Amino acid sequence: SLPVVISHSTQRCVQVSVGAMALQQTRCWLRSQYFGPCATLPARSRRTHRSLHRSRSSQVSASAAPASASPATLEWLRNELQEEKSLLAPLRVEDSKVVLANDVDAKQLVGQIPQQCVVTVADVESDEDLSAACAGRGELIGLTMWLLKQRKARQLNPSFSNSWDSLLQDLPIATNSPLLWSASETKQFLQGTTLVAEVNARLEALQQEYEQIMLILREQESSSGDAQGLTAASLDEFVAAFAVVLKHVTFLPSAQVFAIVPLVCNMDLKYKPSPATPSPGQSAYDRTPRISAGNGTDSKPKVFVEVDYDFDTESVQLLSASSAAAGALVCLPLSEELSSADVLLSYGVVDEEALNGLVTDYVNLEATLVNTDKMYDLKKEIVENEGFTATQRFPIFVDRFPIQLLTYLRLTRIQDPIEIAKIDFSKDIQVSVEIEYEVLQILMGDCRVALAEFASSSYEDEMRLLNDETSERERLGACLRLMQKRIYINTMDSVRRRLAPIRGVPTKSGKLEDPNKDILEIFDTIENLPKDLMNGKFFKRFFED
Repeated sequence: SLPVVISHSTQRCVQVSVGAMALQQTRCWLRSQYFGPCATLPARSRRTHRSLHRSRSSQVSASAAPASASPATLEWLRNELQEEKSLLAPLRVEDSKVVLANDVDAKQLVGQIPQQCVVTVADVESDEDLSAACAGRGELIGLTMWLLKQRKARQLNPSFSNSWDSLLQDLPIATNSPLLWSASETKQFLQGTTLVAEVNARLEALQQEYEQIMLILREQESSSGDAQGLTAASLDEFVAAFAVVLKHVTFLPSAQVFAIVPLVCNMDLKYKPSPATPSPGQSAYDRTPRISAGNGTDSKPKVFVEVDYDFDTESVQLLSASSAAAGALVCLPLSEELSSADVLLSYGVVDEEALNGLVTDYVNLEATLVNTDKMYDLKKEIVENEGFTATQRFPIFVDRFPIQLLTYLRLTRIQDPIEIAKIDFSKDIQVSVEIEYEVLQILMGDCRVALAEFASSSYEDEMRLLNDETSERERLGACLRLMQKRIYINTMDSVRRRLAPIRGVPTKSGKLEDPNKDILEIFDTIENLPKDLMNGKFFKRFFED
């Protein structure tokens, strides 16, 4: 069976679904932190209601070309460094990709971006047109409005130019994030996945942000008569700009800010390689790459870089995670805290490592305490003491699921207060055989319901990936469906193995009975038929009251 995770509050799979989670330090915008107060910034040394799913304008619905770095951007950064140009010597741009210009060692500084070339919320706060409208909103919303203003300025005046030209030229008009898909595309390509509800929630939140910001900008325009054309920006353009920011922004842990960093924003995002040995619950075949996501995965050697802000040099520094030879593709590591659905929503891509089972993926299952339970208050206090809530989402992985999920479900089924003492969220302890049977059946039922939501089979999805005529968005949807179905199927297999030793089914009396009891009675009757005929018992039963 799939192994369960036997750790407590520090276990990664539990952190994924509880409270602020570990993602707060890396990609926190994927959850409730999409919108919120702006973070404190380091000192800088320089300067109508509409439906959620709408038909995209021609500008937004254009094919989302992948972001590409340009030699001009590298030259611009070197000019900004002036006498310190050598700090970017280890990097060069080749075929629109950032690669190493020479060999590097582990933890070596491979690049340094001066802070005056980096866009953060400080640029939003210092902007007279945006500061009031974006005050108190999330950093990503502020960066979205900054990008939107830069684009509008160039639309109104094609000859407009400023110091951000090189950076803006490297950013695409849109991405392949499902936030930009039409309603029919979302329904058709993502049906059955956990992403449908997430997309709708994000679009609703974005629409509210847009309407509030436009209201403030129109008031500014009526009083000052100048809003730099921002009030003419449509909701489509706003969402498209947000999707671009979402994909190309980088979190700087030391400064606790999000930033659009030149060159870094154009680096490929990849999962770090994992051991080639099959993990429990997976066969060697499952871990052999056999399906292509169709995203042009580069076969070049890769080197991952760590990106952070350095207060001493007032710059963003890039450190190599390992040694690598010249020509290696410079990549940013995707956090394994992110599910494939998170990656698709944020970056508009599916990683082939995850598609072929080489990286652990997960989906969330929801467990809830019963409101009408006579011990509801006691159970709620127990789960809250463990850091959970009355309605809790738990991750189930392709190769395991947390024991905290099983323990939580066991607690929901307990009716005898004495059995509460057996609950331990750090250990895999059965409360009773009857409760264990119910819990496993509930888990099995949740997986069956989830699988029933998919309109296509895994075979049909694989055939779509092999078809060269499959569109980019259809291919992304098929990849996500395949990965999530694999998780549900593997979990059901694990539950079946756990159910196998339980020889019986619960009855109203609370005892276990053989599930084949009726069939066994029929066979017993047939086997005893000759004996009953001889001693007269066979006919006697017809005359008994």
